[in-house]
Amino acid sequence: MAEQPTPEQQQQAVDAMAQDVMGRLAKGEKPEKIVAGLQRVGWAPDQAFAFVQQVQMQWEQLQLQPEFRQAMAAKFRRHMIYGALWAVGGTAVTVGTLVSASHKSGGGTYFVAWGAIIFGIIDFIRGLTGWLKYRQ
Repeated sequence: MAEQPTPEQQQQAVDAMAQDVMGRLAKGEKPEKIVAGLQRVGWAPDQAFAFVQQVQMQWEQLQLQPEFRQAMAAKFRRHMIYGALWAVGGTAVTVGTLVSASHKSGGGTYFVAWGAIIFGIIDFIRGLTGWLKYRQ
């Protein structure tokens, strides 16, 4: 016979599920998709909808707090900085090896660091859009 979970264990499970739902909302997942996922694992439709709606309200309230907005703006500012560094570094490696190759008689080999450049640009844009969303 299986033991019944204690009230503390039940609360921990609910808190963990709420954190998961909030994380999915933060990543931009649609509430309807989250509700459908909860239904697939056995939640009743009305309970899943009410739970996601409650967590969504908590998420929206959290986003209004100045401390949260400052922390998120700082996080996205770091993405902008690191993205710019990757893009500039990749460009420097590409230009440096190209110049070195062009000075060799008969040409030479150069390296195009397209991965670093593209990753840097994407990370910078991601950081910029997030920073614009959360700046005060």
